[in-house]
Amino acid sequence: MRALSRAGFLAAVVAGAVPAAVAVPLGGAAPAAAAPGAVSVHAAGTVPAPAAEVSPLRRHGTYAHGTFLSGVPGPVFRGGVVRFTDAGPQLHVNSSHQSVGVIPSSVRVNEQGHLELRLDTSLPVISCSADPDETLVQRDISAGISGGGALCIVKMRIAGMPLNKHLNLAKAGDYAKVKGPTSNMWISIQSYYGGAL
Repeated sequence: MRALSRAGFLAAVVAGAVPAAVAVPLGGAAPAAAAPGAVSVHAAGTVPAPAAEVSPLRRHGTYAHGTFLSGVPGPVFRGGVVRFTDAGPQLHVNSSHQSVGVIPSSVRVNEQGHLELRLDTSLPVISCSADPDETLVQRDISAGISGGGALCIVKMRIAGMPLNKHLNLAKAGDYAKVKGPTSNMWISIQSYYGGAL
């Protein structure tokens, strides 16, 4: 198995050619693991060889991708767009709106009336954000997110609401304030992968 430096791996991902050392075809077997403790030395330093921790290129749907872990420690980006449809909040994916790491069936309004979603792999969080799109901003809606390891909770409010109050999306009147054919919340989670789960 050939190990790549972080720069080489990222260059291959950007070029659209995930290297054979870490690529796993859908439904295929994981690459053979390197010997325990094996390392490859590169000009940039010592990098652990990708091992069994390399995640398969799993999908949650056509445009909903699973978290990809390269076997090399570093930051991992996950996120997607949640649309507030008549049927409730849904992960909005299509050829121009794709998601990574968000489990589509987990997107829901929880018992406290907050937007909730789950990630397919629990990782330590670096930062996370929930950004209302232009439709929600025109309605004076703001949002805050907590969690980011495996679970994310988004609270929303409208400008002028009393302090410590938020929209309760479990109530039809409050949900009506956010729903619409172009009402979206952009979710971004940056995590750290330490090289093994």
